[in-house]
Amino acid sequence: MHTQTKRVLVTVKAYPNPSARYVETVCVAGIDLDTSKWIRLYPIQFRDLNLGRRFKKYAVIQVEVIKNKRDKRPESHKVINPDSIKTLRELDSKDKWAKRKEIVLPTVSRSMCEIMDQSKEEHKSLGAFKPRDVRFLCEKARMKDPIKRAIPYQQLHFFRKKKKPIEAIPFDFRYEFYCYDEPACPGHNYSIIH
Repeated sequence: MHTQTKRVLVTVKAYPNPSARYVETVCVAGIDLDTSKWIRLYPIQFRDLNLGRRFKKYAVIQVEVIKNKRDKRPESHKVINPDSIKTLRELDSKDKWAKRKEIVLPTVSRSMCEIMDQSKEEHKSLGAFKPRDVRFLCEKARMKDPIKRAIPYQQLHFFRKKKKPIEAIPFDFRYEFYCYDEPACPGHNYSIIH
């Protein structure tokens, strides 16, 4: 497989999730600065990274990846060497996010309907767009979910440093919305995976 070094503006960093294969992982998404396209980086065992390799949202990182053959989504790349992660710089929010907007706004799609349109030659699974009629929903998590999510955090790898178990989030979160400039938009309902 072909290894690539990517420079990525991190825009999304998910809450750690248990993983049977990797113990605990974080999914990261952002914009590949060389292609101006969205990219998904997985797996990242964020809490196992040395402190100097940990990064914040809106940091530009450099990382070695390969195309993730197990994930059919076009943006998905596998981090093959966590020691290759290096923060190059952080983009502040001064001047109404000017530095961030310069990179993010050229990637904005017309709508979520357009992003999810599988008939397009270049279908996507990630992107930015303008929604309308947004509703944020929060409800108490079903009892089995927090317990199920908490169990793998107790099973730490023998050679890894001891770390504090992650608290299971006792709520489920979702967004409901319509696409701003899509009169035929049927509406979207997405859970926020944690």
